[in-house]
Amino acid sequence: MRSFLLLAVLAGNLACDGRASLSASDAFAGDGGTSLQLACRSGESAKIATSPDIQTPLVTDASAVYWGVSDGIWKIAAAGGSIVQLVSGAGIPYDIALGSKDVFWTTGYWNDQSQILAVPKGGGSSRELWSSKERVATSIAVDDSHIFWISGDQHGSQIIGAIHSMPKEGGAVTLIASAESDPQDLTVDRTHVFWLNLGNDSEMHGRSVRKAPKTGGPPETLSSTPHSATGDGRRSLIALDETFVYWLDPGEQVIRKVPKAGGKPTTLVWGLNQPRAIGTAEGSLYYSDDGRVGRIASTGERSNICQGQSCLTDRVWGIAVGVGGVFLTDGYSTSSIVRICP
Repeated sequence: MRSFLLLAVLAGNLACDGRASLSASDAFAGDGGTSLQLACRSGESAKIATSPDIQTPLVTDASAVYWGVSDGIWKIAAAGGSIVQLVSGAGIPYDIALGSKDVFWTTGYWNDQSQILAVPKGGGSSRELWSSKERVATSIAVDDSHIFWISGDQHGSQIIGAIHSMPKEGGAVTLIASAESDPQDLTVDRTHVFWLNLGNDSEMHGRSVRKAPKTGGPPETLSSTPHSATGDGRRSLIALDETFVYWLDPGEQVIRKVPKAGGKPTTLVWGLNQPRAIGTAEGSLYYSDDGRVGRIASTGERSNICQGQSCLTDRVWGIAVGVGGVFLTDGYSTSSIVRICP
């Protein structure tokens, strides 16, 4: 584990202002949530880090922000400090998820195989949980006891995907769903796995939002997306709260929601320019769109928590939402990581 000096910290602007707690969706994404007094004053922003070649979405827990680069997994405290490299030389990270003690990531296809790896949040040696030379692991999620992931296999112009789970400490792999048309992102709540299919094949449930019980059982389609959709596999396209599934349609450039129990889909946001990521916390939906971060509060009120210069970067690529604030990155070859206090 190596520690690096932070390139840009505005810690003096991050004075304590109230108490925040994880939403239910954050708690299950992060393997058990807690409340924490954090230094984040509403309306303030700070560039807390600069990192080369960010490969994964940002993820955050109650105290830190984590990301993957081409030489390992890194983190920084939510309030700023020194950048810490947790592990190096363990594949090229593709997606990343957090448990209570460990960081988990997929490597896509690297060194003639695809892997799922883990490392303690404090740093150390990585351990391999799964590998394959035939299938590629992409999106990953974590709950209290298991990891869940998408694997894909190229068949001509079609990507045939499957959803799997296994215990966090390793063990038998459970197949939750198979023959899915290009699944690109997934998330979990207490009982179900939810994912977004972006492929074209209607027989494999293309252009749809799907769910299945975490313990296995027939998958179910919650919504079909009738328009073209494309994704690069590294966007945060789907998010949950207690009642709804939210998803970003990067083809139509809209954000929609549907009840988790099933029902009529609703278009929440349309006319987006370059939408890249969505997330939920404290009853609000957050999304990135080119040079801004938008928010829809539980009351329905809409606002931008930052736009243009107030985002401290000229574009917003990825976002992560948690009790420490909203964290964004600009996606350049040398990326800024900015903390916004909404």
